[in-house]
Amino acid sequence: MNDINLRKTTQIGRIADACVFIYLFTLFTFNHTIVSNLGLVLLIIGTFLLCLEEKKINFSYYFFFSAIFILFNYINTKLGYSINSTLSFRLINTLLLNIFIAFVLFNYIVQRKNLEKFWSIFLLASGLFVCFLIIISGFNIFSTRFGTLVDFVILGRVVGYNANSTGDIVVASIGACIYKYKIYGKSRYLAFCLIFFTILLLTGSRRGIVQGFIVTVCMVYMLYPKKIFKNTVIIIMTAIIAYSLLMYVPVFYEIAGSRVESFFLSRQNISLADASITSRTDYIKLGWKYFLDKPWTGYGLDCFRVFHGAYGTYSHNNYIELLVSGGIPALTLYYLPIFFVLLKLLKYRSQSSGITIALALLVAQQMVEYFGITYYERMPLMVIVYSVAVIKMAEVSKKQEYKEKAKEIYEFQKDKYYYS
Repeated sequence: MNDINLRKTTQIGRIADACVFIYLFTLFTFNHTIVSNLGLVLLIIGTFLLCLEEKKINFSYYFFFSAIFILFNYINTKLGYSINSTLSFRLINTLLLNIFIAFVLFNYIVQRKNLEKFWSIFLLASGLFVCFLIIISGFNIFSTRFGTLVDFVILGRVVGYNANSTGDIVVASIGACIYKYKIYGKSRYLAFCLIFFTILLLTGSRRGIVQGFIVTVCMVYMLYPKKIFKNTVIIIMTAIIAYSLLMYVPVFYEIAGSRVESFFLSRQNISLADASITSRTDYIKLGWKYFLDKPWTGYGLDCFRVFHGAYGTYSHNNYIELLVSGGIPALTLYYLPIFFVLLKLLKYRSQSSGITIALALLVAQQMVEYFGITYYERMPLMVIVYSVAVIKMAEVSKKQEYKEKAKEIYEFQKDKYYYS
């Protein structure tokens, strides 16, 4: 399986690439506005043209599980188990749209057969998104968490930026830089990686910082398995430098260092935690308490916020949120296909660097879902979709290899029979 499609790019391929770039940039920069909706329309058109050119539409078992997950929650709500059906049906509509977008993006990646091109497009879109936030933030970039003071209105819709969501984009960009460095060996990708790491620290996202560290460690060890000692030294030195920046440089300490420090202190004594960690811990305890009362049906999607003591917000924990929403069945239906995806990625990880980045991003994502809600967010979904797509590509490549070997054996046996 090759990361780069050696075939000459067709005009349709270039159009599809441009549509994906516009979709990603508008998703990152103008999400939930008419601008991002237009980007989505272009993504659909570009992928449709690509499917017409290839005369094929691809599918994966992941979408079957996703459909069952949505159907279960729909039936759950219809049967009256949701304590607020309006909220639940609204989120079901969101999940339906998300799975459609996932299916379209999945087909683009599989049909395009060029993982390096996808990550080049992703880096361009995320880089321009970061530049946009820097420009519009002005001098506020070092006064608070990156991008959180930015807000403006597009046709009546307020556009704002969440530090954790920005962190998700930046983490994937860090993985993409390491991936590109592995392919081309050019030092500029390491420079881009350092820039994205700096932005990640400026977001102040604890979840993002942990995720970024996990992705980096996983990718470095998997991509360079013969340089364990050297890589260990580099990672330790980088961690020391990052820790020094967070704890001893005032700008970084105010934005991120104090939050990281509070997190570790809370592991020793919860009374030392900041308000954010204290409230999240309370939400998790509240969600677990309600889950134990209705472990098989839950209370309906997005209904945690209705509970007394939830103060109109979500549980800040993907596992608890799913358990509260639909009980054990909902949690199982959501995570079972992801478990299968992880197993397949481990199986095929030696085939391609593109599979390595999928494995690193997906592992990191599952490890930090204790700190946030991801099951209806599009950036975490994109990581899953990319993972499913590279598995499909690896399986197709494997089948092609078997066919070629069978053909070689047949030709050899035919020649042997002829000359005998």
